[in-house]
Amino acid sequence: VLSMCKDYEITYPIFIDTEGAGGDGRADALDTKTRTAVCQAFCETIRSSGYQTGIYASKNWFGKNIDTSILSDDTYIWLAEYGDAVTYGGKYHIWQYTSSGRVLGIEGRVDLNLSFLEPEEKKELKYGDGSEEEKEQSKEQELQKEDPKNKDNTNSN
Repeated sequence: VLSMCKDYEITYPIFIDTEGAGGDGRADALDTKTRTAVCQAFCETIRSSGYQTGIYASKNWFGKNIDTSILSDDTYIWLAEYGDAVTYGGKYHIWQYTSSGRVLGIEGRVDLNLSFLEPEEKKELKYGDGSEEEKEQSKEQELQKEDPKNKDNTNSN
């Protein structure tokens, strides 16, 4: 996952989806304790590389297959629960409310989500070659962020 992200400025969490594959997946038979440990290991790996991270699952999957009570407080939850209102009792940061959405220009049905996140700029990339050119680019990016002329005061929500 990290190698696929290294060339992009990721401003949203990187999520793991451990939902079953209809009994054919190699992780389908994991117990709750083991599946939760897998999620924690994934999230810690992503987090230690400087990214935000989280877990995607349905309401039922969270309830039966992941022990959310032991997750780190900075683990984001992307909840899939279709309907007009959320009945899930835990915290969540993104709500996938349908798989039957329509978007102009996309053929067929799509998932639709509501996000309650404010994306953060990635503070430091752990990937790179450490060259002087790379360091100079990082300094220029930091200076641009600090320059008041570069501030965006609009709210895109």
